[in-house]
Formats: sequence, C-alpha cells, structure tokens
Amino acid sequence: MHEDFQGPEGSRGQWLDNWEKETLAIYHTLSGVGSIAAQRLYLERVQEWEWHDATCWPVEQRQQRELPTAATLAVNQKGMLLLHPTAGTVLARYPFSDLIHWGHTPQAFAFCHGATPGTVVFKTLAAKAIFDLIHSFRDSDIAR
Repeated sequence: MHEDFQGPEGSRGQWLDNWEKETLAIYHTLSGVGSIAAQRLYLERVQEWEWHDATCWPVEQRQQRELPTAATLAVNQKGMLLLHPTAGTVLARYPFSDLIHWGHTPQAFAFCHGATPGTVVFKTLAAKAIFDLIHSFRDSDIAR
C-alpha cells in the first residue's frame, strides 16, 4: 500500500507507516459492518484529525531551534498547523483567532500571531498560495 510514496530521505515516512497500521487495525475491527456504516465510521474518524481538510505545503523555518528546519505547514478553516516533516505530528498551532496580520514575498510567508512573540517566517515557494488561502478563510464565515 502506498508503495509510490517517498519521504524526504527516500523512505515512506514514519507517519505514513503509522497511518497505515492504524487504518488496518480499524479495518479488522469492522468485520460484519455494512459498507455504508463503514464509510460513515471512516468519515467520522477522519473528521477527528486536527489537520482534516488542510492544504499542506513544505516550508523551512530557522527561528525556533527546538523545531526541525524542514516542516509542513497545514492550513484549514481553523488556522495553521506546523507538522513534523516525517512523523506528521503537530509541532505548533496558530489558530486564526490569534492571527494579527500576514504577508508574503515570492519566497517567504510571514505572520504575526498573538501567542507567538515577533514575526514567524517560513521560507516557501507557495507563499502566495498560503496567503490567498488564509485570506479567503479569514474573509469567510468558516473561520468566525
């Protein structure tokens, strides 16, 4: 399963292996459950994930030494999550309710966040796309 996935070091990535094991464990507990019920249970499980419905981009950060340089920035209707690049664990949370302002250059995305002192800067080629997505969420009723 997912044999074509290659992580940053050419590996499948620990988060993918964990996801696969968890999914198979759930699958084995569903014997005898109808197709529609199984789909509903799966969707309920997916919606519990903090990064559900997120769009993700690879980013680099150099400000916080305790965090890896390479990471994944996930943006959904609730805010932004900084994810570990291989484990997929949440390293930092930036809810839109605490977002003060944000901007971009061709190679970086930056924002000020109430819970984080100073400006947070991520080097990325997707800066404009991240800016536009956050702008659309902030201007919609979804983020309120």
